[in-house]
Amino acid sequence: MKHIRTPDIDLAHLFMRIRRDVVTATSRKQVPWESSSLIGDFYFNPQRGISVTSKPPATGIKKNSSLKADSLVIAKIPPSPKVNIATQARSKRVAILPFVFDFGGRYLKERILTSTIDAFHSRDFSIDWSYYKLRRFRSIKKIDEDMFSSFKIDQIWDKKSVLLKSQLDVEMVSKIGRSLDADIVVVGITEIETGDGQWLKGLIKLYIIDVVNQKIYSKKVTPSNRSIYSPEFMSNYENALKLYIDNIFS
Repeated sequence: MKHIRTPDIDLAHLFMRIRRDVVTATSRKQVPWESSSLIGDFYFNPQRGISVTSKPPATGIKKNSSLKADSLVIAKIPPSPKVNIATQARSKRVAILPFVFDFGGRYLKERILTSTIDAFHSRDFSIDWSYYKLRRFRSIKKIDEDMFSSFKIDQIWDKKSVLLKSQLDVEMVSKIGRSLDADIVVVGITEIETGDGQWLKGLIKLYIIDVVNQKIYSKKVTPSNRSIYSPEFMSNYENALKLYIDNIFS
């Protein structure tokens, strides 16, 4: 076996080394391929058998202190952490439902949605459903408004607050999430608010609804400068969302 493990050895040299070792080990009483050459059958000289030293039979285990020592060693091994098999069996399934864009065109909308999905993907979440069809994520299933008969998916923001701003219907969102067999539903809204000095600035407010545990989380990201359109803001938004996801689900 040691010759077989030799790297880059050809077959001819392998047989030569085996022949040499057998001849040496048997004091030339056994010579492989003596009569048949390398293309014939391999044989050992039957005049001398191979001696086999048998191991003595196993004896019973003696009663001594070694067993106690082993028990002490085992007791010092830290227990393995509890594993939630149901959680590890698959990634958490995420559904992206309608966002509300109070400002910004198609370009800003696609950048916000793409950064949101990238943040969840980077944390090993599975984006199974999306209300939006995005060029970069063709494998994500598109949510059709006709999939639901009891409620309209585009009405999840129909509730109006005292300030007449769009307000999320969390109960409806949870129902849609359960009907999609999603663990998490993500929605968001872009708003304009008054900044320091009475100038207006845009912000993104994201809602993460844990359908399984019936919890809702919200994260507001505001640009440090006045432009929500800057590449720096999108990068900061995605990084802030990653940290927020880690804090929620760690």
